[in-house]
Amino acid sequence: MWSQHIPFEGRDDDQPSGYTFLRLDRRSDSGRSREGHGGLGRLRVPADRAGLSAAREVRPRPACEARAGAGPRHRGHDGAAGLGRRLQRGRRRREGGEELLASAVAAVRDIGGSKLGGILYSAHTKYGTMPSDRGRRNSVAAIARTAEVAKSAGVDLVLEVVNRFETNLLNTTAQGLEFIAATGSDHVRLHLDTFHMNIEEANPAAAIRLAGDKLGYFHIGESNRGYLGDGVIDFAGIFDALLDIGYERDVTFESFSGAVVDESLSLACAIWRDTWTESLPLARHAKAFIDLKVDEAARRRATNARP
Repeated sequence: MWSQHIPFEGRDDDQPSGYTFLRLDRRSDSGRSREGHGGLGRLRVPADRAGLSAAREVRPRPACEARAGAGPRHRGHDGAAGLGRRLQRGRRRREGGEELLASAVAAVRDIGGSKLGGILYSAHTKYGTMPSDRGRRNSVAAIARTAEVAKSAGVDLVLEVVNRFETNLLNTTAQGLEFIAATGSDHVRLHLDTFHMNIEEANPAAAIRLAGDKLGYFHIGESNRGYLGDGVIDFAGIFDALLDIGYERDVTFESFSGAVVDESLSLACAIWRDTWTESLPLARHAKAFIDLKVDEAARRRATNARP
């Protein structure tokens, strides 16, 4: 099992972008997941390896241009005409972002994947401003249109809710649910992550119960991004909540180390020190840890129900 996130450059007011993963089930003819890759049966495929280039972007024209017989003229001082050009550039960037998302949906479909997720609704960065109303409306509209494309392709669309240092738009489950409602689509679900929830949610287990059937993908990550159990997250409460809402979709472990993760992503996620360097022992431990916590949650429920 391996995963990598691909950063997409963008801004809140311009286009939905961030990072994305393409999820592919390795299935046998019987439809059951194969056990491979160290006993781990699912792959999360980086977008570039699925034939999707993350380098596409629409660049605005320079702020100044030379005119024959005159000095440089700043385009922002051009009155109504300048405003019109800026709006046109913004529209091109938004359209470029939507085209990129549509390409990602097609890539998932073409490799036999089932989910497109990540920070699809904004740039993956630490913002220096509050989100604007216009930027939020643009993001909602773009995700709504992308959801229709994904639905036609048979691909689930899941939006990852991350902490305040990685986006300014969706930091909590409640914000994510409000955003999904604004799209008016029944094909958009939440992607929650215990690492981010540990920072932003007052009660992560309660947030999972709030998400309910809108939870479409779930990341297990420790508070220090390392081995599960080496941090401070209450995984017993997390798995009790997943059991309570009847969650039967994916639970995926996510961890980071500069020894194996792309440098740009390591910087974006502030991975300043490595808590591990070997992937396979980490992944095997994570699978055993998750299996144990699932079993313990089921046993607790059975114990509580016993007269």
